[in-house]
Amino acid sequence: MPMTTDLGKAVVIPARVAQRAAAAYALDEHGCHISTYSVGSHGYAQIGWHAAGDKRRGTTAHRAAWTAAHGPIPEGMTVDHLCRVKRCVRVEHLRLLTNLENAKDGSDQGHLVRYGRTPAQVAAAVA
Repeated sequence: MPMTTDLGKAVVIPARVAQRAAAAYALDEHGCHISTYSVGSHGYAQIGWHAAGDKRRGTTAHRAAWTAAHGPIPEGMTVDHLCRVKRCVRVEHLRLLTNLENAKDGSDQGHLVRYGRTPAQVAAAVA
């Protein structure tokens, strides 16, 4: 059965799913919580669940982890990684931005930076 993802639309993430996403990680050498869920072609960890009517739903793990800590993501907002690691679900490494802010931030800082960071770079990013 195909899975429907949020693709920027408001999706209600069940609390049980949000809590699973926040708890399923491995700690890396830079302090990121690397999700142990599968990674989509976009590079983000993803999590799915069965919704009403046996419909499969899904979202990215970092969005679910944010929801576990802070509640629903407001409409028009996106969850950004301060650490620039797409699989990170550490809430302290996440922030809310508008889509425009996120696009500007990505062009300013470069979202291609991944594991080539020093601990000082991560600390500066999340400070």
